[in-house]
Amino acid sequence: MSILITCHANADFDAFAAMIAVRHLYESPILLFPGTQENRIRKYYEKLPRANFGLVNANQIAWESIRHVVIVDTRQPSRVPHIQPVFDRAASGSAISVEVWDHHPSTPNDFVNAVFHECQCGAVTSFIVEHLKNKNITISPEEATLLALGIYEDTGAFTYSSTRAQDFHAAAWLAEQGMNIDEIAELEMHQLNGRQIQLLNELIENSQAYRVQGHDVIITDIVLEESYDCAFLAYQLMESGKHQVVFVLCQMGERVQVIARSKTRDINVGAICSILGGGGHTYAASASIRKFFIQNVKDTILRQLHLQKDLRTVRAYMSTPPIGVQTNTLIREADEMMFHFGLKSIPVYKPGTHTLAGLFDVQTAQRAVNHELSEARVDDYMRGGVKTVSPDDPINDVSRIIIENNQRMVPVIENDEVVGIMTRTDLVNIFAEISSEDSHRGAKYYNIEKMLVDHLPTWVLDILKIAGEIGRSLNLAVFVVGGFVRDLLLQQQNHDIDLVVEGNGALYAEHLAQALHGRVSRHEKFMTAMVIFTNNAHEKKHIDVATARLEYYEHPAALPLVEVSPLKMDLARRDFTMNALAIRLDKDQGKLVDFFGGQRDIKNGVIRVLHPLSFVEDPTRCLRAVRFEKRYGFRIGKNTERLIRNAVTLKVLDRLKQKRLFNEFRLICNEPDPASCFLRLENLGILKDILPKSVLTRKRLRLLERIRQFITWYTMLYQEEEVQPWMLYLWGLTYNLSYTETKNNIEALHIEKAALDEFLSKRAQAFYLCQNAVRWCEDTQPAISGLYRLLRGIDINTILYIMALNKEERLAPYLSQYVTKWRNTRPDISGKDLIEIGIPPGPRYSVILETVLIAKLDGTVSDKASQLALAQATASMISEDLPPASWAGTEARESRLLRRFEQYSAFLAFKIRAGTVVIDAGLRIAAPEITLFEWIFTANRARLMGRCAGKKGIAYADMKTEDQAHKKQDLPHTHPQREMKCEKF
Repeated sequence: MSILITCHANADFDAFAAMIAVRHLYESPILLFPGTQENRIRKYYEKLPRANFGLVNANQIAWESIRHVVIVDTRQPSRVPHIQPVFDRAASGSAISVEVWDHHPSTPNDFVNAVFHECQCGAVTSFIVEHLKNKNITISPEEATLLALGIYEDTGAFTYSSTRAQDFHAAAWLAEQGMNIDEIAELEMHQLNGRQIQLLNELIENSQAYRVQGHDVIITDIVLEESYDCAFLAYQLMESGKHQVVFVLCQMGERVQVIARSKTRDINVGAICSILGGGGHTYAASASIRKFFIQNVKDTILRQLHLQKDLRTVRAYMSTPPIGVQTNTLIREADEMMFHFGLKSIPVYKPGTHTLAGLFDVQTAQRAVNHELSEARVDDYMRGGVKTVSPDDPINDVSRIIIENNQRMVPVIENDEVVGIMTRTDLVNIFAEISSEDSHRGAKYYNIEKMLVDHLPTWVLDILKIAGEIGRSLNLAVFVVGGFVRDLLLQQQNHDIDLVVEGNGALYAEHLAQALHGRVSRHEKFMTAMVIFTNNAHEKKHIDVATARLEYYEHPAALPLVEVSPLKMDLARRDFTMNALAIRLDKDQGKLVDFFGGQRDIKNGVIRVLHPLSFVEDPTRCLRAVRFEKRYGFRIGKNTERLIRNAVTLKVLDRLKQKRLFNEFRLICNEPDPASCFLRLENLGILKDILPKSVLTRKRLRLLERIRQFITWYTMLYQEEEVQPWMLYLWGLTYNLSYTETKNNIEALHIEKAALDEFLSKRAQAFYLCQNAVRWCEDTQPAISGLYRLLRGIDINTILYIMALNKEERLAPYLSQYVTKWRNTRPDISGKDLIEIGIPPGPRYSVILETVLIAKLDGTVSDKASQLALAQATASMISEDLPPASWAGTEARESRLLRRFEQYSAFLAFKIRAGTVVIDAGLRIAAPEITLFEWIFTANRARLMGRCAGKKGIAYADMKTEDQAHKKQDLPHTHPQREMKCEKF
């Protein structure tokens, strides 16, 4: 077993057929099929009796026995990575011979020292069939059908201009061998199924037409979650529209598959795909690019299509000798060398040689240093797969590599060594700079003027019109961008206008403010301004104005630094494709600009990130992706989800500073269904990074759902007091945690101290009040005033949380009525009425009115007359000249004290364990376990009733305390014999 036959990876029918055909020309070969993306070929291959043709799997090959390799339909080693073991043996000195059968033009990257069999026919299978015919080799009808399929596909059923007489002659001979025309027709021209029709329609909808060298070129793209036969779609698209040149770009996870077809010799799709790392010939080619997004690939194709032929050679312009580093050089040392010589990129050599190993650029070096990787080796982070040129190549080749492959420099190779370099600066001296109009090349444009008119209020339309007119007068391109555009396409209300200006944004903001009779607030560092004004409805509004800019981050989770850039670069810095949309205002008003397929992703309900380091540079985007996913019912794309999980693994959320994480958390809590967001955050591993103890148990999830229900219920009441959802949901997420655990659990959110203290004290208060409310409703006929006294003065956040905590069905309607009715109940009489019935003004008024209110709540006084009578009776019981202590025993006074005590909410959840509470004047209360609140209240009531001597009502107790609920509560400092001054309460 010494002869191996194979073809290029991602094989088409021509490559597969050529393998089957060429085996007749060798003695006892084995055939290795490398696989394909095309379903038709896979199905055909699975049905084939593989053993009859010598087809084997890679794991069945004894690689050490291979002495001769036959490769069909390609001449480049890079396209046959599946036989790398053979190349490894050849590199180690083993005698391996290579023979190539191909119909593609030669390239600098072809096999070296191989035997080539070349032709200019449309299909390489035709060339091999000609040899079979000359050698009088006969084949079976089944094999003849397979070979004919290869010829039919690569010649477009003899319609491509690459078709030659040899292709027709080969097909005629195969017909003599018994090929099945019906089977070929079924495979090549079968009806499209529903899924294919759907995808083909999407490709047609996404297609853009260009005029290149007098020919119509179609470029279209699609994002798929699974692998698919894009080659068949490309063929159908080309035939359905009778297009001359078609490029189909399919993004599948990390990979972009490019299928290119051409019917003209003027546009060589094989050369363009070669630039992308693929291959093919003038009329049919493909490439597979990993870790690039569709827009990057599309830009490369467009640039290649528009580049003009230039005959000048590299030798006349290259810089020599080149400055480089070895693979074992430290990143810190390479960074210092680039800084010293003012270089943006340098070649990396194999140790002791000038043989190219890769490229290393200053941007990677600086980021690595900021990530504390300065002592790592250069080859750990260098760029591999570097495109190179020879000294005699045309300058045009350098231009394609630098501009389209985003490669800062191109090494010049001669005799396997780097002899020079070509940089971007070198090209500036050769080519004219790209015109400003080219900055919008590659974008998709849709006119959505009707949508603007139909879905925006008049005052917003008027502002957009004014914004466009100012842009025209200043000769500045002005765009409305971001969430405004996204929500417009989703037909959701969003009137927050963000403008981007290509040019002097500060000058533009000044003119806009004048036109709107407003003022400007600037942020020079971020090159932004805010125009503050009042609209026609007398509402205060603001418009954010930004100079088109490029953001970059000094380290993960840092605030961005900015540089001026065109619109495309400004949009590229954003988080997701659906937020990278713009509508032009200064001209062609209503034209939607879409560089990155954002409109398509909105239509498909996919959240897709714009670049791979997005979540590392701004970790809050991880939370934002979840927020958008749940708000719109979208799904996070597979590749985007992978990048989120990678960022979580790197612990980048730990590096966030200031309020950014807490602000994003608050925004999630403002969403319609935060609990679903928290579940998704837990699934992605994010929740444990920001709230380590907040595992979403069933109890917590039920509590979060109840919180959501009560917030929604309260919102529909349209009451004045606003809810703080973040506080309620954070209480829910820390349910059943002790004071210390809660405080430690939420420290990653960086909540301000005042807000944190409020959060912790009200959390304890809510638990205590809920328990007491349950005890209150245990009475057969509980007095409403008791609930009123308990909850009076408590903010709405705490009350809603009590409602969520409550499990007593009988209490629930009382709490609801307290919020909707009793909380805002007032007496029907006022101080003016008391004056009219002859009660002199004074401190007694508050006690009288409070007594009336309690009676009204309990239903003992229902009208104004009865309330006035009660007021008169109460006044007669209280001497006008007596101090407040003489008002002992009245419910109103006790209620007032109760309210004032409850303001000290940090004490309310604590218990005193004592044998006896001792109060001055001999009052003793047997209380093995009472609340601190009850202890204070008892002491004060005793004083009011005259049982405490002196000015101070003093109470003593053994202050050994414990958490009423959890046994581990951290408590404020207390003393075993602490003096309690009643006047303070």
